[in-house]
Amino acid sequence: DKSLPISKISQKLGPSAERSASFWSEPVFQRLLEDLEQADRPLVVAISGPPSSGKRLLSDFLIQRFAELDMTAVEMALNDFSFDARARAEMAEREHPLFAQRGFPGTYDCLAMKNVLAELCAVDNFSPVSIPRFDKVKDKRFPRSDWSIVEEQPKVVILTGWCLGAVPESIEDLSVCLNAVERELDPEGVFRKLVKERISEEQQPLQKLIDRWVLFEAPNTGVVLEWLLADEAERREQGKPRANRTDSEIHDYVGLIERTLRDVKLSIAYHADFVFELKRDRSILSFSHRERSLSLMDLESA
Repeated sequence: DKSLPISKISQKLGPSAERSASFWSEPVFQRLLEDLEQADRPLVVAISGPPSSGKRLLSDFLIQRFAELDMTAVEMALNDFSFDARARAEMAEREHPLFAQRGFPGTYDCLAMKNVLAELCAVDNFSPVSIPRFDKVKDKRFPRSDWSIVEEQPKVVILTGWCLGAVPESIEDLSVCLNAVERELDPEGVFRKLVKERISEEQQPLQKLIDRWVLFEAPNTGVVLEWLLADEAERREQGKPRANRTDSEIHDYVGLIERTLRDVKLSIAYHADFVFELKRDRSILSFSHRERSLSLMDLESA
């Protein structure tokens, strides 16, 4: 089980922030609890939002709350299904140099994630399921012996990922550079078009299986850059290994994902079940939820 125990959540957030996070997460938990009364399979919940926005913390709170009722909830992070450095190097040579970097649509094994999700939600003959874990420092998956093993069928499966909910942009929109980073690194839009194809072909089939959506909204992309740089600085101060990105590379990365972040926000905001609007310090400015009836897809035939 790789979820954070409540004591470590408290240490990370601080007591007052923890109480605030608990308060805001409770409506999400209560809605899922109601959904389970009419569900004949595990619920699939997506938590989407910019990197470092708090998706993991919400996931951990929900897992903790379900555990208090002796109900199992598990998380699958999109990052844990990243292709390793060797596979991305092959993609970079075959398709575009920017695919050498981790963290873009197309660098995640969405088919594998979809297959693991199907195993977790199997209606009949459930057997233990292994969920991969990815080592960002070594840029490859941990050995199978270090993967998370789900021994009993969960009631809820939580998917977390910054680009969950992305939709492919039109060719017309892709033809215009959005910022200085795109003008420098992808002036002709070749990489943007490849990302569009990957979202359409690989991510959208996975996204169709999601029952409930939670969205975290950052004030703007500049704030997302501040969050990532602050997290990296904290790792340095604590003497933790780097995650294979310099500050300059983080700046370029945020510039390259800006349009996808914008599109995720636009595409999910109008149908998300829950929306958390964040302040610059990552505390919650506002919270909204939408009443929407639950319609479960048959995952085995999807």
